[in-house]
Amino acid sequence: AVRERISEYEKSKISTSISMVKRAVKYKVKYDYLLADSWFACTEIIRYIKTRAMECHYLGMIKMGNTKYEYEGKFMTSKEIIQTLSLQRGRKWSQKMGLYHIECQVKLDGMDVKLFFYRRTKRGKWVAMMTTNRSLSYIQALKIYSMRWSIEVFFKESKGLLGLGKYQ
Repeated sequence: AVRERISEYEKSKISTSISMVKRAVKYKVKYDYLLADSWFACTEIIRYIKTRAMECHYLGMIKMGNTKYEYEGKFMTSKEIIQTLSLQRGRKWSQKMGLYHIECQVKLDGMDVKLFFYRRTKRGKWVAMMTTNRSLSYIQALKIYSMRWSIEVFFKESKGLLGLGKYQ
């Protein structure tokens, strides 16, 4: 087991995460969503989830970077999609959640996915999520993804309180 972990250390984070999912499937671990932060939002993982006969979906944060999504026949970045939908009155206010949100169906490298964008104020910074479950609502996505938050708190406290610094 130690040698396995050492060999994982030398692999890319994407291939290691796919190996972890394979192990979970092998041991019959049941889950509805693979929850991930923006480091893991890539076509390799999405394609792996979508091309396997697994009954699960991907749900994770995405970076507001240069990744191009196909939206209404045009290839656009997440910022360009937000701009387009804001002009089309696609941005909505949720009284219940206390935030602005936009959701849209797009293609990522030919794969159907759904994007969610959130922000607290009119001029605030947009935060984005992606899922392979195109029937998921923005509220459901937030509730499901919030389960990951306890993991993030643990990592932060471990690094700070236990002196683990920059270890992954």
